[in-house]
Amino acid sequence: MTNFTYKPLPNGLVIGISEIEGQGLFSTRTFAVNTALGISHHIVDYQIVRTPLGGFVNHHDDPNCELVKNGDTYILRTIKMILPGTELTVRYSLEQ
Repeated sequence: MTNFTYKPLPNGLVIGISEIEGQGLFSTRTFAVNTALGISHHIVDYQIVRTPLGGFVNHHDDPNCELVKNGDTYILRTIKMILPGTELTVRYSLEQ
């Protein structure tokens, strides 16, 4: 039997109270520019399904992350250096 533990968020990310809206995704460590953080959304039968990573990242007009389409998934990737305590943000725009 394989020992498998589900982890909804990558190491270094936690959910916290956002000054933008409700809850948000926050860093507990530094992430360099162009770091792929994980899958944020899947496209299934023409529907966009958020993962926990995608469900807690908030919109900002000057974001520090972007969503990169890769087949039927979107990857959350940093576009600025992320320091500990920083809320991760994206400009909402998913196109199929």
